[in-house]
Amino acid sequence: MSNSKIISVEFKKTAKFDPTDVIATFDDGRVTKLFDYFEDEITFFANELIGLTEREAGDLFMKKDMHYLRS
Repeated sequence: MSNSKIISVEFKKTAKFDPTDVIATFDDGRVTKLFDYFEDEITFFANELIGLTEREAGDLFMKKDMHYLRS
């Protein structure tokens, strides 16, 4: 993982009950799937991911997922 920052985010869903994929574009030009999630469990917005590194985005996912699992 690099220290590149996310500059844009796209949310992709192929079917109604499938998880949503989070696709990020980084300031070094790299485009990658960060993670996927189920919208009935947790949610994400582009503005909370833009400016983060890949590791920071993963940490945010873990934090939200753990919160959901403990509720």
